[in-house]
Amino acid sequence: TSIGTLVARIGFVGPDVVADALLEMPVPPTGAFAVHKPVDASWLGAVDARAVAVGAVNVDVAALYDLIMGTVKTISPDEGYPEIQKGIAAFESEAKVQIRGGLLSSLAGPVVFYSLPAGGMLEAPRGGFVVVAKLKDTASFEKTMAALGDFASAKSKGALQISSQTRDDGRIVHVWAVAPLALMSVMPTWSVAKEHVVIASNKELCDLGVKQLVSKGPDAKSLLDTEGYKKVTAGLPGNLISLTYTDSRVQLDQMLLQMQQVWPMLTMVAMQAGVKLPVMLPSLTEISKDMGPSCRYRYFAPGGLRWHYRGPGIEASPMMVAGAGVGAGILMPALARTRQLAYRMTSWTNLSAIGRACLIYANDHQD
Repeated sequence: TSIGTLVARIGFVGPDVVADALLEMPVPPTGAFAVHKPVDASWLGAVDARAVAVGAVNVDVAALYDLIMGTVKTISPDEGYPEIQKGIAAFESEAKVQIRGGLLSSLAGPVVFYSLPAGGMLEAPRGGFVVVAKLKDTASFEKTMAALGDFASAKSKGALQISSQTRDDGRIVHVWAVAPLALMSVMPTWSVAKEHVVIASNKELCDLGVKQLVSKGPDAKSLLDTEGYKKVTAGLPGNLISLTYTDSRVQLDQMLLQMQQVWPMLTMVAMQAGVKLPVMLPSLTEISKDMGPSCRYRYFAPGGLRWHYRGPGIEASPMMVAGAGVGAGILMPALARTRQLAYRMTSWTNLSAIGRACLIYANDHQD
């Protein structure tokens, strides 16, 4: 794809940051951009109303695989491409799966993923993530996943335990458990329902994800019904290729809660390195309390690929919160040391001036 100029504009609407950008390119797109297909915002009806971070994409993964392999073949036809093909063939033979013709071809493209906060649900008090992907070939997908499970279990030498449970509706739930992760209530689970696969961080969230996907009752609520989502997604274009929603306040509060749990350990590690951190993690409540939700989306329009963002302009991440906390912790003692150094420099200057004055006086008065 021939890509031209990137033009961006940033401003404010009330307390929100609003940003728009245009990447000039031919439309319809080619190359890597062509594997992106339209996203239907109604898919977010499969997202729990309590979700904190949500994303929706529609990518032809089989076409993307072909594009990557074709690029490698063009760049390195004699060395890189044959080596990669050999490695893939060896893996497929040992695992008894087909990557391109089995796993990737069984996926239809649309995917919705979201995270749920800790402390918000009795069923899953630690929260977690859910991924909902539409399937093109359910039987092929289940066969491939079963083979991958057997392969991973054999390679793990007992560390990975795979179990299957049948629900009342006849649906089978597959749980992949690894002891260290299980202690943190993380047991990757997947189940097929209504021509979709629901993958979650534990079986409780997997069941909740399936229920949210299939529930059509009058009392069923989803992200689409929340006021925050309605506010930041007003005026969505009809030709989206990606959509992301974040409840920035809840996300930041969750990150701070997680950091508080590991802060004592961080202070001990820092102390061993000669850095003194404050006993308590600096509070960011004043920042988070007024934060609203944010929304990002991309779409093709005449002239190229357009981006739009609306939100507080600060999306939390574990690294950002950790960096802010550690940075604030390091900064405070660093400022204290700087202040002490400034006092020393001032005293040294004063003593030097006094010494010079004494010498001058002594010279003027016969020592």
